[in-house]
Amino acid sequence: MGGVALRRGTTTLAAVSFEGHLQGPQPWRVDGKACLSLWFIDLCVPVHVRFGDGAPATVPARQIWPALQAALAEPAAWAAEVPRGWRRRWGGRRGTPRGARRRGRWWTRARRCR
Repeated sequence: MGGVALRRGTTTLAAVSFEGHLQGPQPWRVDGKACLSLWFIDLCVPVHVRFGDGAPATVPARQIWPALQAALAEPAAWAAEVPRGWRRRWGGRRGTPRGARRRGRWWTRARRCR
C-alpha cells in the first residue's frame, strides 16, 4: 500500500494510491487496485498485471535442519547480557525519569491539570 497526496490544510486536493501485492520472481504478478482522487471525485481501477518469463524460478534444495540444530545446541544461543549501565539508569532512585513515579513494576508520569 502506498500513495501520494496534495493537501491544503486538512483538505485533500489530489491523491494517487495503490493497494495490492506483488508476487514473483518469474513470472511477476501485480494484483490490487489503483485509485485517483481529485477533490470530490474518487476513481479506482483494479490492476492485474503479469510480466516476465513463464518459467518459474527454481530454488536449490538444501538441508538446513542440521545447521540449525547445531546452532540451537550452543549454550551461547540461549544466553543474554544486560547492557552496561542498565541498573544505574533504570534500577534505582538515581535513575528515575524526571517527573515519573513508580507504580508497581512500571514508571508512570504524573499528569497535572491546570
